Amino acid sequence: MKFFDMFLDYLGDETKDIVSLQKELDDRATREKERIEERLEQELVSIDPTDFKTKTRIWEEYYDALDELGGRYNKRLQEILSNVATA
Repeated sequence: MKFFDMFLDYLGDETKDIVSLQKELDDRATREKERIEERLEQELVSIDPTDFKTKTRIWEEYYDALDELGGRYNKRLQEILSNVATA
């Protein structure tokens, strides 16, 4: 029973660490997503509305940037979970 109590205490501490690190990661990702969206808006207002070729390129770059951000987010989250699991 002592081992089980100690394990639960450890699990609780590690869960708090995960939540804290994930919140930090979420906050950074949100700020970066906002910057990506601001850049999209700036680029879209500066072009001719009928320039579909440029619009297509801008939107593709936007989605590529979001995909890249999502990939980095997932990689960092996996690192966090892995570090906590092996600690």
